[in-house]
Amino acid sequence: DMSSYFNAKKLLFSKYLKKNGTGITNLDDSYGRHLIDTGLAQYGYTLFYENISDQNRVLFSDIISNNKTQVIVEFEFKGKNWFSLSPLVGRYNVYNLAASELAGILFGLDEGLFFSLNDFPGVPGRLEKVYSNGESDIYIDYAHTPDGLKNVLNTIRELKYNRIIAVFGCGGERDKEKRPKMGMVASRYADLLIITSDNPRGEDPEKIIKDILSGVNGVEYIVEPDRRKAIELAIRCMRPKDAVVVAGKGHERFQYIKGKKIDFNDKEVILETLKKIKGIGINP
Repeated sequence: DMSSYFNAKKLLFSKYLKKNGTGITNLDDSYGRHLIDTGLAQYGYTLFYENISDQNRVLFSDIISNNKTQVIVEFEFKGKNWFSLSPLVGRYNVYNLAASELAGILFGLDEGLFFSLNDFPGVPGRLEKVYSNGESDIYIDYAHTPDGLKNVLNTIRELKYNRIIAVFGCGGERDKEKRPKMGMVASRYADLLIITSDNPRGEDPEKIIKDILSGVNGVEYIVEPDRRKAIELAIRCMRPKDAVVVAGKGHERFQYIKGKKIDFNDKEVILETLKKIKGIGINP
C-alpha cells in the first residue's frame, strides 16, 4: 500500500543520503511535505503550496502554457525568475522539470542553461509521442499500476483531446488485486477502452481481462486479447483530435506468454500498423 511504499522511499532520505547531503521533495504531495516537516528533506518545489515559512528553500513554479506540443513554465527561486520550455507535456513533467532544475541550481548551475532542456526528447516509453498528424496523437507509456495509469490518462485529458482511447492490460502471475482498480481508473479517465494482454505469463489472458472488467463501469470498451490486434483496433477507431494511449509496456521489447519470450514492442507495432492503415482520422 502507499504507506509501505512511502516508508521504502523514505529510506533514500533517512538512511542512504550522504552526510551533509541535500534532499529535495515535492511540496504539493502530502508525503513530500512530511519529508520537509520531519527534516529529512531540506528543499522543495511547488506549483500550488503557499503556506511555507522558509521560502528561500522552495522553488516556485507557474505553468504559462501546457498544450499538446510543449509546456512553458516560469520558475522563481531566491528572488530569481526564469522560463523553461520543454516538449515533455503534462503537469507531472512540470514537476520533473522543477525537481531537476532545483537540483541543478543547488549544484551551482546557472539558470540560463535550462533552456537546453527544450532539446531533450524525453525517456523512451514514458509518455512518448509515437505519432502525430497535427491534431491526433498516439502515445506509449510504461504505466502498469492504477496510480501510474491515472497519472498518464489525466495528463492526456488536460491536453483537451476530443476522446482518449486507452489500450491496456495487466500482467499475469502478479498483483491480482490491482486488475479491477486498473479498469476503474481507465473508466474514469478514458472514453474508449480496448482491454488486451500485457505479459500474461502462465495465466489465461481472458481470465486476467475478466478481472479487469470487474472494475470497468460507465464507459465503452472492447476486448481483444491479441495485443497487436488491439493496437490496430485503437488506431482504426481514431477520429480527428483523438489521442490513443498504449499503456503497460513502454520501452519493453518482449511479451511473456505461456513460458515463451516473444519479440514485441508497442512503438514498432504502432509504426507498422500506421504503414498498413489508410485514413480513418489519421494520415500516416
